[in-house]
Amino acid sequence: MLIIFVKGSAEDKAQLMFDMYDIERQGRISAEEFKSMIASMVDAANANDVSHSDVDQLVATMLHSAGVKDHV
Repeated sequence: MLIIFVKGSAEDKAQLMFDMYDIERQGRISAEEFKSMIASMVDAANANDVSHSDVDQLVATMLHSAGVKDHV
């Protein structure tokens, strides 16, 4: 896991994060799981100026842009 974070491509890192949140190994995550994943990335980046409401808005915008209906 550490090697992927250090040397992996952006796609490798995104896949690793996805796999960490796809606990039931269904190949998909819920909107809440996606929000938790994004919040975790923000925390890992020490982006202290990004609030939880900013993350909520970001995720809502991303899901809307992707055409996902009935998101949180």
